Amino acid sequence: MEIKSEQNGKRLQVILNFENGYGISAVKFDGSYGSNFGLWELAVLDGEHVTTNTPITNDVIGYCSDDDIAEIIHQVKNLKKP
Repeated sequence: MEIKSEQNGKRLQVILNFENGYGISAVKFDGSYGSNFGLWELAVLDGEHVTTNTPITNDVIGYCSDDDIAEIIHQVKNLKKP
C-alpha cells in the first residue's frame, strides 16, 4: 500500500494505492461534494486514473465520513482484477 497526502492551501488530498492495482483518492476542497460539511469526496482509482467501472461505484462518491472512507478502502483493497 502506498500513501500520498497533499495539503495545498484549502485543498486536501489523500491517495492510497493497493497491491491489486486499485486505489482511492479522497479530497476535501471548496466545491467538492461534502466540503461544506467537512466530509470527503472519494474516487476509485485503477492505477493512476479514476475508474467508474467497479462494483463499488460508477461515479465519484460524495459526502463521505471517515467511517465511510474506511469501509470503501476495505472494499477497494479486496477488488479482484477482471
